[in-house]
Amino acid sequence: MSSSSAIRDEISARLDQLDEATLAGYAESELPSETDETFALLMQALLQLSLGEREQIMYGWFDADQLKAFGAYAMRMGALALAERSDSLLLSAYIAQAIEGFRSVEDEAELVTERLTVLRDVALALDVDAIDLAWEVAPLANPGAAEHFRDFFPRAQVEPA
Repeated sequence: MSSSSAIRDEISARLDQLDEATLAGYAESELPSETDETFALLMQALLQLSLGEREQIMYGWFDADQLKAFGAYAMRMGALALAERSDSLLLSAYIAQAIEGFRSVEDEAELVTERLTVLRDVALALDVDAIDLAWEVAPLANPGAAEHFRDFFPRAQVEPA
C-alpha cells in the first residue's frame, strides 16, 4: 500500500468516527475530549497530503457538519492553549481554522472573523506573533481562506525610502 493510500485510509477511518452523534454537542463538551484527539489525528493525516490532494478529500469526503466542526475544534484548542499556556495547541487551533476554510463560508464571514479575532487574542495573551503564525498557516488552506487569513493578519508594508 502506498503512503498516500495509507494516509487516505487513516483519514477515512477518522471521518467514520466523526458521525452526527459524535459531533452533536461537541463544541460544548469537556476539554480535552476523545473527539479532540480524533481531530488532531485527522489534521496530522491531512497535512501529510499535498494541497491538491487535501482539497480533493476535503470537498469530496467531508460533509458540511464535519467541516464546520473544525471551527469548533479551533476554538476549543484556542481555549486549551490559553489554559495550558501552550504555543503548540495554539498552532493546532490556527491550522484547524485554516482547514475549516475549505467549506464555503461566504455567508459566515462574520463568524470566521470572530474566530480569527479570538485566536489573535489568544496569541497576544501567550506572547505569540499572531501575524507570523497566520502567514505560516495560510498556505495550508484553500486559496480563498488563505486570502482571508492574510487580509485579517496583514503584514506591515514598508514604504521605500
